This record gives sequence, C-alpha cells and structure tokens, in this order.
Amino acid sequence: MSTTGPATGPDWLNELERQSNGLPIILVEGADDVRVYRRFLDKLATGWDTQAVLLAAQGKLRLIRALKQRPTWVGLVDRDEWREADVLDAITKLPRLRALPRFCLESCLSVPAEIWAALPPVQQTRIDDANDLFDPIDAALPDWVAHGAMWRVLRELYHLAQLPDGLDDQPVTDLNQITRILTDWHQQLDPQRVIGNY
Repeated sequence: MSTTGPATGPDWLNELERQSNGLPIILVEGADDVRVYRRFLDKLATGWDTQAVLLAAQGKLRLIRALKQRPTWVGLVDRDEWREADVLDAITKLPRLRALPRFCLESCLSVPAEIWAALPPVQQTRIDDANDLFDPIDAALPDWVAHGAMWRVLRELYHLAQLPDGLDDQPVTDLNQITRILTDWHQQLDPQRVIGNY
C-alpha cells in the first residue's frame, strides 16, 4: 500500500517512493547514515525493517524538500550548523523531522563509553582492556573538537561546503598555522572571476 498516492514531484522523490515497496519511509541524509542507522535500529528493534524502510535523501536540503512533499515520511538529520531556534523552527514546520542532539552522527562515535555500549558482546570480549579503546579516542578528542569548532565558525561566516585545503582532513590547532592557511585561502578568492562567472 502506497503512503502518498499517485507519483508526484521530482523523479528522485518518486524513485525513493518506488524503493519503499509501500512501506513507511525513514529518510536520512546519506548512504553512510543508512548503514549506521540500520545498525542502531537492528539493536533497538529486531525486525523493524519489515515495517519501514530506511533510505538516503542525498543531503539535508533534499531530505527537507522530501518531507515537505511527503509529510507522512520521517526524516533524521544532523544538527550541523543549526542553532536551537533553527531546529525548533524546522520541527514545527515538519513535525516528522528530527535533528540529532549532537552536531552530526559522527559525534556519536566520539564518546568511548557509548562506543563500548554499541559493540556487540562478542566484540567486547575480544578487547582485553576497555582503556585500549578509550585512551586513543580521549587523547585525540580535544584536537577534533577544535577542528569541529573551526568548521562551524567557517560554515556560519562563509557558508562553505568544505573546509579550505590544509584544514579539511585533520585537526590543526596551532593558531599561527591556522592564520597562514586562512590568509592563503582568502588570497585565492578572485572577486572578478566570481562576478564574471555569475
């Protein structure tokens, strides 16, 4: 049984509906999210996948567009750069939308105790000492938190789709190095080229 009636809207939206085989749709941002949420749901509710289907919208904006056109679908998004007011506004307008309580899904993989709880018991027994899991994460966490803060600041100020080269794939915490990278990035901007392309 279809949840929305005849196919309407863009082709990608109709394709998601075809993939559901008539089951209610839980929409997430991307393919990686599907894999992670599937694991979570398998642990929480065995057989959930006989009653709903988990699909990727290929981005937050697309997911929101989908929920506007298919209000019976459920959507899960990263909080990302949204302020609390943004989250409340989105959920008010789209009552079946939920935003993670943390910046992004990957943030759920930064708390060792939560990772430990998510491991199947057979995996837990393979680790002699939980600190072998906890210590490397705890040691790296401050630099990655700083990296996340830099990403958020640049997203808010410049609406970047990705961080400038040099800040994109590893945490940089030395303020002089950050200043050099941002100065170089700023100098690469060419207003005339932007205007010409516009």
